[in-house]
Amino acid sequence: MLRPIRIFALLSTTAWLALAPTSDAEPPPVPTPPFVLHGLSDEQVRAVVVAHTGALRACYEVVAKDEPSLRGGLDTTWQVEADGTVSTASIRSSTLQNARVESCIIRQIKSWTFPTSDRATIIASYPFRFGVKG
Repeated sequence: MLRPIRIFALLSTTAWLALAPTSDAEPPPVPTPPFVLHGLSDEQVRAVVVAHTGALRACYEVVAKDEPSLRGGLDTTWQVEADGTVSTASIRSSTLQNARVESCIIRQIKSWTFPTSDRATIIASYPFRFGVKG
C-alpha cells in the first residue's frame, strides 16, 4: 500500500517542489532559486511542474514501496524549445542515488509541454525532494 504524501510548492520566485510523507511533514527550507534563462517566466515553468506533480510522485512511490527507506533529492536541468517541447533533460546531482526514480523523473520532464515563447528556455537548476521533511 502506498503512503500518502504531501506536496510543497512555494509560489514565489523560488521554484521548489518537495514530496514528503504526510505524517509530521514540515515545509522544506527555502532553497536557492532556480536559474531560468530566456523565454519562459518562472511562473510559467512552475505552473507546468506543479501540474505534473502526480507523475513525479508516482516515479518515487513505485520504487519506495519496495525500498521504504528511500529518501533524498535531485537537482534537474532541462531545455524547453520555443515551441514548448522539452529537448533535453538531465540530473545535475542526486542524493537519492536511485537510477529507477531518476530515469523516471527525466522521462516525465521530457514529456512535458510548456507554453510557446519567442526563444528557447534553459532551466539550469530545478530541485525536487522525496520522502524527506524540511
